[in-house]
Amino acid sequence: MKDLLINLQRVLIILMFCLSFVQFRTGSVTGKVIDDEGNPLPGMTVTIEGPNMVGLKTAITSESGSYRFLRIPVGTYLIRAEISGFKTHVREEILVRLERTIEVDFTMSMTRRDRDRPAIREDPPPVLIIKPPEIAHSELNRVIAEEIEQLSLGRILFNPPTEMEEHVKERIEVRITQNINEDFKEGLKGRGVPQIEEIRVSAVMTAKLSGEDFTIDSLSDTEQAVFDSEYTQWEFDVTPTKAGQKILQLSISASFDIDEFGEKKKSLPVMEREIFVKVNPGERIKRVDWYKILGAIGGLLGIIATIIGISKHLKKKKSENLAGGR
Repeated sequence: MKDLLINLQRVLIILMFCLSFVQFRTGSVTGKVIDDEGNPLPGMTVTIEGPNMVGLKTAITSESGSYRFLRIPVGTYLIRAEISGFKTHVREEILVRLERTIEVDFTMSMTRRDRDRPAIREDPPPVLIIKPPEIAHSELNRVIAEEIEQLSLGRILFNPPTEMEEHVKERIEVRITQNINEDFKEGLKGRGVPQIEEIRVSAVMTAKLSGEDFTIDSLSDTEQAVFDSEYTQWEFDVTPTKAGQKILQLSISASFDIDEFGEKKKSLPVMEREIFVKVNPGERIKRVDWYKILGAIGGLLGIIATIIGISKHLKKKKSENLAGGR
């Protein structure tokens, strides 16, 4: 009986080790997105999906064009990079290894429609004034600063909840209006308390929502026009993939059409909101690979049964030898 208890304790220790080994087998993916000329592409949407991950993860490239996905379960994945005006690029069969960081870079090319669009020329052609890069950059910053100062003051509404539940999808909305007297809280679908702040509003605005350990599905066009008479709305379906204290980031940018420089965007201060994600025991149990766990338990029990059988056989042989020697 004592030997049996010792053996069961060993089984439990091995089982706990196996469970922890299954749950924490993760790696990371990082990369950079550039255009055909080697320039970084900020604001690109990069997604990763695969059979070992629930839903998909989304990342937005930084000013240097870089992105990253942390704590990705070991396995094979598909990674997609896309943005309006460029061809969507897909990398398949990307293998994420245990505790390794793999680099997956993208070189984006423009869509054929934009690449083949004929240049409009006047007769006679305009005289081009070539400015040194540092002067052009300084002048561009000055012009953008002037454009921002001339923008009308509007309001932005953002309604993320303060608490969410792991693997439970919720609607989060963003509204921007130029009319500071408009009551634009009505008809919200998300349960979060709407937070309203002042913001400089251009004729065209871009809104992007991102956050580590969240699956974010955008239900609206990223870039939209903002009118005087009504608010403009962005909607997102957000699903937390891990419990704990998390942060959602809302990036807003204003667009300007500047004669010498063409269309330019200016990022406004990022709005960050802390969200506590509660554990969802039911969803965790459903996502456990019970076939693997039961298979491991069955294998361990088989090994233990074999060891016990050999031990009994040896004891029996020893008893027979002692009896024969008397």
